Amino acid sequence: MPSTTKGKNRSSNSAQRRLNFDQQGSRTSDEIISIDDDIAQTTDLVSSPQKRSSVTSFESPAPSKKQKSVVITPEAQKEDLSQFVPKYIHKNVEYCREGSSTLPSKTIQVYQWIRERYKIPSDFEQQRFFGPLSGTSYEQRVITEYKLGKLDRKEDAPDDETLICSGCAQTGHLRDDCPALI
Repeated sequence: MPSTTKGKNRSSNSAQRRLNFDQQGSRTSDEIISIDDDIAQTTDLVSSPQKRSSVTSFESPAPSKKQKSVVITPEAQKEDLSQFVPKYIHKNVEYCREGSSTLPSKTIQVYQWIRERYKIPSDFEQQRFFGPLSGTSYEQRVITEYKLGKLDRKEDAPDDETLICSGCAQTGHLRDDCPALI
């Protein structure tokens, strides 16, 4: 007989807990009396986080009638390109940026002559079209691309079709036809 009263007592305790849970919600912590009548203990219940019932959706704002267009000037584009310099990549491939390498005076003269007469793209260092960076400098790459004919002439450049030698820095011939190197 004592076992039946204990069973009824257990079911009434669990019913009481369910009732308390339904009335107070899962976010509160309640004191619960343990099931065993011989040893009465109280414990705090820690509630688990509630599940979200719905997902909040965000709508983009309605487009305004007048949308502003952004125009990037060549000066702003140069600033954007100069902001990110892959220093560690340049260090690993031994590449020197413009003005940071020590070059012979003849090479510098050739570079300045080319720079005065030919367009050098603002993204010259980033484009693969202009060859690899490894073991070179900006000035050497410009001279190489001049020899390969990949640079366009400036509109305000002199009309003379002179060539410059990258070996002796004299006009009138290319390096392949240089009398000093033959």
